[in-house]
Amino acid sequence: DPDYSQYPQVPSDDFFPLQSGSYTRYSTTGPNVPTYESGNQNIGYLKNGGVSEYTFYCTRKAYYNLAIGIKNYSGGTIEATVVNEDGNTELSGSFEIVAPSSDYGEVQYEFGDVLSTGVKTLKMVFKANHSSWIMNYKNVTLKKRADFDDGSTKYKVS
Repeated sequence: DPDYSQYPQVPSDDFFPLQSGSYTRYSTTGPNVPTYESGNQNIGYLKNGGVSEYTFYCTRKAYYNLAIGIKNYSGGTIEATVVNEDGNTELSGSFEIVAPSSDYGEVQYEFGDVLSTGVKTLKMVFKANHSSWIMNYKNVTLKKRADFDDGSTKYKVS
């Protein structure tokens, strides 16, 4: 069997390690951002077009929410997709960035479709109709919202 231990697992109580992500600049002339801040505790310097990606292993077919700790500045949207190893999109959504009740409070965004098991990549593109800082974030993961019921009796208790 393949060894998937190198990837963060979903579902899990753990967050994706920020150091496991890849980050793409929003401008070829600007600084190389998004980037780490506060001793690698969060990702900051997000402007329109910034991209963050995390590869993980999904161990359970289910419905998931994008969970992320947000420190909102000027707002915008997160264009989130989850693709499988074949490059096929399994989950997607455009989510308005909302200010949590406290800095880096968790906000959950609901994906409508089911996520299958296997190696996946979460891609978040940060969009805004302004040139200011959008937000900072930490504690990002996918949280299981509901089990997937395929209609079989295989998992049902009689």
